[in-house]
Amino acid sequence: MAYFSNLIYNRGLVGSSGGNISYKLSDDKFLISPTNSCLGRLSYRDFIIIDENLNVLSKKGKPSKESSLHIAVYRKRQDVHCVIHTHSIFATIFSVKEMKIPMVTVSAKLKLVETPLVGYANPGSTELKEKVESKLYEVNDKVCSLLLCNHGVIAFGSNIEQAFNAAELVEDTAKIAYFSTFPFKSA
Repeated sequence: MAYFSNLIYNRGLVGSSGGNISYKLSDDKFLISPTNSCLGRLSYRDFIIIDENLNVLSKKGKPSKESSLHIAVYRKRQDVHCVIHTHSIFATIFSVKEMKIPMVTVSAKLKLVETPLVGYANPGSTELKEKVESKLYEVNDKVCSLLLCNHGVIAFGSNIEQAFNAAELVEDTAKIAYFSTFPFKSA
């Protein structure tokens, strides 16, 4: 997890202490990044084990304030073993505009299917967790990402690499969609 946390930071999907990552160890135990931590500086020692009720099981420390959001994804999607929350720039531009990211590439259409928009709620709030849960019940089980209004992206997959790839593809798709709206002159 530390490797992918650092990669998320190094690829510009999060900055400073933004974003978080978790991994499902079993049906009732989860490894998650600590609150207010820089994903680019985490080592394996920094992650915290929590249960589905958000009780800390492993050591002292405070888990991410988005822990309940992660647990909501795991409860709805039994196939998911990793959840990544990013604040990637171009995807967040779409979230601030409350616009879905157009699936402009073949890769996005095939791998992401869509990135549904979740209405605004304060970060870490019960309302945000409930809105994510509700959206997950509405969408196709092939969907592997959600766009949180005025906030960022949640990407998830059956393993850490799939979740990371989804997070990165959401951002790449948002960049292409953003720049493809500029008028270009023909050669």
